[in-house]
Amino acid sequence: MFGNIADLYPFELEQPENPIGYILIADDNEHSLKIRVCRLAKMGYYMHTATNGEEAIAKVKENPDKYDIILMNYKMPMCNGIQATRVIRRNYNFKNPIIGYSAGLFLNEDTHDAGIKAGMNSCVDANEMIVLDEMIRLLYIEPEKEKYRKENKPKSWFTKLKELIIKN
Repeated sequence: MFGNIADLYPFELEQPENPIGYILIADDNEHSLKIRVCRLAKMGYYMHTATNGEEAIAKVKENPDKYDIILMNYKMPMCNGIQATRVIRRNYNFKNPIIGYSAGLFLNEDTHDAGIKAGMNSCVDANEMIVLDEMIRLLYIEPEKEKYRKENKPKSWFTKLKELIIKN
């Protein structure tokens, strides 16, 4: 679906000055994380990230009232999303929604039930995430890539020569 991740993101993430909310997204996949963070920041949310469940727990522990919502990947190293959700709900009394998801795991009944039992408000599977990722690519990433290409278009040899002649 995508090539080199560096080609997808030639622009810097700009956090909104007056965010409509604060989101923590925990995902160990850099590709997925960047796509979702960029999209949600463009929508007006201030984004915080964690690359595993332990980081997500540490961020919530630091300020349990900071996040309006947490997007939690099920499958991460060290501490998965279900384990992290359980700790966040029990130890830090986090009352706002936690949405469990995975771009690489098709949601089965056991995973869904484990997520809900751990304290997730909702769980989405890979099919839903693939559709969302494609929408993000078409609505946000492709226009940014095109804008970047136009702004950084290399000059032709003729244009460079013309500029040299005009300078002298």
